[in-house]
Amino acid sequence: MVHIRDVTNSGSLSDVASKVKEYTTLFASLVANVKERAGESPRTFVLFNIAVSCGLQLEHLERWVHRTNDLVALCARNLFELSLILRWVLSSEDNLAAWRGQAAYDEAEVFESFLKLKSDAGKETYQAVGTRVRECKEWAISNGLPPMPFKRVDLMAQQINALDEYEVFYRLYSKFVHPSSLLLNGDRNTVQNPVIFNILVSQAQLYAASCYDLLRKELRDNKKETTT
Repeated sequence: MVHIRDVTNSGSLSDVASKVKEYTTLFASLVANVKERAGESPRTFVLFNIAVSCGLQLEHLERWVHRTNDLVALCARNLFELSLILRWVLSSEDNLAAWRGQAAYDEAEVFESFLKLKSDAGKETYQAVGTRVRECKEWAISNGLPPMPFKRVDLMAQQINALDEYEVFYRLYSKFVHPSSLLLNGDRNTVQNPVIFNILVSQAQLYAASCYDLLRKELRDNKKETTT
């Protein structure tokens, strides 16, 4: 079991930045080692992309750790969500397929929303967008990839018995990630409180460590399966 005391550092800002850089380097190495075989199976493809995203969030955190708590909270929230997604994806092959296929449905929704916003779009634009929407959905269907049964992260957390964890930390993250009244109108000493910073950066490191351990094991095991 991963414990906060084993994977986090809440010392000086330079100490914290150094610890975050360690995780950034670990993910960079993991991504580099898997990159060449990222497309060898749907499972490796999905896990590789989660590893890339974790590394990107850590790069942001390393750069923003000297700045404001809202930026640190954004990275911590994203690493938390990546941890939930990873655990949900690994809990069943159906979940992995649904997550992979959701990219196509997400793209279709983006274009459908664009058409609603651009009510004055010309006929050619409507036709081109409509064609792309159909292509996205047809690709997913032809590959046997159904849309996810839900898109809310809280329902994902509920499925992997992490709902309490989700509710506790989303109450914290939401106050700093969104333009909340606290963030806009609250006392600066409260918003930038070092205690809150330590909680946020500790959680970011904890979820980064959890993701790294899971990804390293799964990608190593998946490599063994594909080479035997």
